Amino acid sequence: MRSRNRPLKKLSILVLFLFLAQVIVPVSAKANSVLFESFSPLSSTNPEGLRNDHHLRSMDVYVYAANPDLINIKLTFAGTVGPTTFTSSNLLLRIKILPFLADYVGNAGHLWLDAPKVPYEGTKKLSVTASAYVSPTGVAGSARKDVSSCGATTWMDDVPNQNVVSFELSRNCFDLANTLYVITHIEEDIYNNVQTRDSKYVPTSPMYLDMRNIPRPPKVIPKKDQTVSASTPQREYFVDNNAIQINASSSGGVPVTYNSRTPEICLVTSTGLIQPKAAGSCQVAVEAPGSTTLNPAPPVLVTVTLIRKAQSLYFDPPGMVYMSQGYLKLAISSEFNLPVQVVSTSPTICTFPLTATEPTVVQLLRPGTCSFRVSQAGNAIYNPREGVASFEIYADPVAKPTATAKPKTTPKPKTPPKPKTGTSPTAPEKGVDISVKGEVTGGNTGGTSIDGGGSVGGGVKKKITCVKPGAKNREISGVDPKCPTGYKKK
Repeated sequence: MRSRNRPLKKLSILVLFLFLAQVIVPVSAKANSVLFESFSPLSSTNPEGLRNDHHLRSMDVYVYAANPDLINIKLTFAGTVGPTTFTSSNLLLRIKILPFLADYVGNAGHLWLDAPKVPYEGTKKLSVTASAYVSPTGVAGSARKDVSSCGATTWMDDVPNQNVVSFELSRNCFDLANTLYVITHIEEDIYNNVQTRDSKYVPTSPMYLDMRNIPRPPKVIPKKDQTVSASTPQREYFVDNNAIQINASSSGGVPVTYNSRTPEICLVTSTGLIQPKAAGSCQVAVEAPGSTTLNPAPPVLVTVTLIRKAQSLYFDPPGMVYMSQGYLKLAISSEFNLPVQVVSTSPTICTFPLTATEPTVVQLLRPGTCSFRVSQAGNAIYNPREGVASFEIYADPVAKPTATAKPKTTPKPKTPPKPKTGTSPTAPEKGVDISVKGEVTGGNTGGTSIDGGGSVGGGVKKKITCVKPGAKNREISGVDPKCPTGYKKK
């Protein structure tokens, strides 16, 4: 293999304890810092006129006492590196970490940290692309998995000439061993006339870090996200429904919680049972709290509409109403026995003067059609309702003089016929729904009358027996029978 050695550069491995005195203590021997550059294939010669920009000069590894979970790797370059130096696909900046030393020049390394292909933004930390072997025993060429979720970051230190780039990662999240090797790897395409080659810069001996005496915090297990699903069988309910159950669950299997966002409309129990209070839009937030392994779930909002029930108004028309009655209590009611208000719409015919105490009592003013409007204001459960109805008011009948009647013989009354089997009295008429019909008029006398009469007329025939000595007896019949001459009534 042909290679070219460069002057030695010291690579320091430091642990910075952030106590009051800010003491810096080395934790291992210094590693061999000879850098070399190789070309692919490794036996190729260095192309004439090659420019070696951005040569790595040194690498420092720190563990801070304030947070011994974090490892900080600082790279110092010989030349200036700008915000977009590593954005091109032709230039790769990679950190490799190994629990033991093996073929670090080639495609090896248990953990790879690659600079993102986006411009650096000074000291702002950017997410690093990270990958690791699927198996802890993986070797060069083994299957790898993405572990970017562990949250390694990189940034450029704010120093003159912008030649310092840092990486930071967690020992626990990346499951790093207490003794490890760290190498840096820069790979770039070299354009020189007709030749295109790869140039790799690695230390001849990787950085070795012994952290067995550096305490490690409890291992942090990345939490999983969870979601909540929640619904009700319907989207609309009557406001007096006390059986509105929210069916909810969490993908993480933790118990969900319920919280009413509209307490003036509805409340909710710890088991997800909605308790309506008033008509309107009821909103309940369903949430799943976090745990040692789960992040809290974003809340899900369940919305149901609570509506009031409809009601009807009824009026039982009276029978024949005469002016002499003066006042009359009408049979007006609501379906659910809620109080009603009645207002006359024919105030010259009738009025309802006892609104506060007896709202259905009507005062008769003069003959005619008494029309009125009935209203029920509703409540938390029922909607308001209105209706109209009317009835007739008649003038009192004029009494006719009665003539002296001649005495008559009262005839013997006939025996009334027996009722036929299966007949029944006529059922009274029910109240009319005035909240559906526009108007109700007319009287309702109802009832059943039986008319009967007549007299008995004509005489009754009699029979007598007549006798005569020496003659046969004779029977005579008639209204007023008499014996013949010579015969006597027996």
